[in-house]
Amino acid sequence: MVITFVCMNHRWEVSAPANMVLATSVPAFEHELRRALSEYSLVVVDYFAPWCHACRSLYPKLRQIAAANPDVLFVKVRFAFATATVR
Repeated sequence: MVITFVCMNHRWEVSAPANMVLATSVPAFEHELRRALSEYSLVVVDYFAPWCHACRSLYPKLRQIAAANPDVLFVKVRFAFATATVR
């Protein structure tokens, strides 16, 4: 998977391990959670915003943790696309 970040006229793409997915909608997020029940031992959900410097700084570390833990599903959810799941 390749995650694309766009922020303040800057764009970059970073590859991610297979157990790190991007949920772009609430149905996609729910689908990943259902899939995780049978395939993974744990789910980590990372809500992020492309403009958030802390979110961007955390991403390389999350990639390392995901690569070291293939039995854990990491779901990245863009906050603006899934505000209903945050509540």
